[in-house]
Amino acid sequence: MAKRGLFYGLSFLLAITMAFLVSACAKRICVSEEEAAKAPEAVTAKPAETVAPKPMVEEAMPTTEALKEEALAMAEGRTSAGLLPVYFDFDKYNMRSDQTSRLDQNAKWLKKNPTAKIRIEGNCDERGSNEYNLALGERRANSAQEYLTNMGIAPERIETLSYGEERPLCPEHDEGCWTKNRRADFATIGK
Repeated sequence: MAKRGLFYGLSFLLAITMAFLVSACAKRICVSEEEAAKAPEAVTAKPAETVAPKPMVEEAMPTTEALKEEALAMAEGRTSAGLLPVYFDFDKYNMRSDQTSRLDQNAKWLKKNPTAKIRIEGNCDERGSNEYNLALGERRANSAQEYLTNMGIAPERIETLSYGEERPLCPEHDEGCWTKNRRADFATIGK
């Protein structure tokens, strides 16, 4: 059921992105006949003022794969490209078994980019006090850091930070949003 929701969410984001791209390319400047009659010099150029047309530069349209990646990135929070966030259960900081493959992928990325440094940002849903959620976010970030160091990533390449409940991805007050807000984001901070 959660996979179906994620699929529909990603499909929705892809549709929104495509609609935005199509509408951005379709803008035209329209001048009414009245406006043209009032200021003909603004609408038609005099022969002496003819300007050579600029060569058209064709911009590459994003591929479907690129749009999918962009939609996934938007759905995945504030994690840098190439990395994946990990999600946590309510009031927990231990790594869920369905999230370890994401950390394995992050470890592979870090091994392919040996000079990259990252910051793991712990986040919580809005339930609980600010102080409690800051501490829980820190434990989540530290848990992800420990996993990566056990995978062979040098600890000096990783810093941690807790935002607690201060940076929600989803502003609604229900379990669907809270699930998205209980995460650790991975941000690159240097190469």
